[in-house]
Amino acid sequence: MRKRSCKKIIETGSSFAVLIDESTTVSNKSALVIYLKCVAKPDGEPSFMFLHLIELADEKAATITQALLKCLHHYGFTDDYMHSHFIAFASDGASVMTGKKSGVAAQLMQKFPNLIAWHCVNHRLELAVGDAVDETQGTSHFQSFMDCLYSLYSRSPKTQKQLQTAAGELSLQLMKIGRVLGTRWVASSFRAVAAVWNDFEAPAAHFNAGCDRGSLVYDGSLVSKYKGLRRKLCCPQFVLDLAVMYDTLY
Repeated sequence: MRKRSCKKIIETGSSFAVLIDESTTVSNKSALVIYLKCVAKPDGEPSFMFLHLIELADEKAATITQALLKCLHHYGFTDDYMHSHFIAFASDGASVMTGKKSGVAAQLMQKFPNLIAWHCVNHRLELAVGDAVDETQGTSHFQSFMDCLYSLYSRSPKTQKQLQTAAGELSLQLMKIGRVLGTRWVASSFRAVAAVWNDFEAPAAHFNAGCDRGSLVYDGSLVSKYKGLRRKLCCPQFVLDLAVMYDTLY
């Protein structure tokens, strides 16, 4: 299917852009993900198309460049075609990708002089948020508490079920609580903050029930923890911080 799509691109003489990202698999192997942005159908709208996932021998710029070109050749894109139709290259902005002298973008531009190299806007936004967090006082306390909530409800099916029960009693549609301001996209952080903002009453009710001896979810070993979490959750300062983070990440 991918070969047929690439054949259509070449037959129609369409220009294309390449987006790549290098990552590490769960088995600690380096891999390269390659996407095309192109018009696969005549008179169609440009769209992203997954092209290939390549295992890399190492993470050097030369290795990545060679792997990318070999992949494009495999799908029928000759050097002659790419000289006039390969118009843009986007990456995450890492030095191996955007280094001025020997980065992947520099090596590609030597081979294809008309190529435009671009630093992915999503990665730029992520770096900007990371810098802002590092320079802003107070975010570490907010992040630490959000991580406590994430750990409590992500690692224990028991506490997750108790939270769902509390949400059901309050007629709330429970959202998943995730991590914030870590190595994730800004959208992921926003979803985590939105989950606590929209379902605020559910964890508060769960912590309250966990401290009540007459409750079915009472656990003597967790009473102190639930009291501390509820005190922090219901603190006006945390609610204000939560609102600010919600608006900022949005």
